[in-house]
Amino acid sequence: MNTKDNKTVNKTIRTAFLELLSEKPYVDITVTDIVNKAGVARISYYRHFSSVNDIVDCITDELASRFVKNVIAIVGSNDKQLWISTLIDFFEFTGEKGNKYFKRISQSNMSVIFIRVTEKLKLINISHVGD
Repeated sequence: MNTKDNKTVNKTIRTAFLELLSEKPYVDITVTDIVNKAGVARISYYRHFSSVNDIVDCITDELASRFVKNVIAIVGSNDKQLWISTLIDFFEFTGEKGNKYFKRISQSNMSVIFIRVTEKLKLINISHVGD
C-alpha cells in the first residue's frame, strides 16, 4: 500500500469499513478489523481517520452532500415526478440496486448510517447551499 496515494488509501479504508458493516455490527468493528481488511498499516489509518466514528462521518458527509446536490436541483419545483425520481436515485445508490457495499449492509447498520445522514441534513440550510 506504500505506493498508493492518500486518496486511494482513504478510499480503501472506507471500502473495508463498508465491507465490515456487512459482516458484523457497527459497534463491534475495531480499527484492527479495518486495517486488516484494508491491508493498510495502522499508521496509514491514523493519517486519515482518528476513530471508527471518523469513517462514519466521512461516509455520511459524502451521502449528505450527494443528497443535497440532487435536491438543490429540484428545490422550488412542484414537479412531483422529478422529486420522486431524485429520491429514488439517491436511495437506489444506497440500496439494493445501487452501491455494491450498501446493499449488503444489515438493516441495523444502515440505520446508523441514515441516522447520521439525517442529523447532517438537519444542519444544512438548503436555501443557502450553493450561494
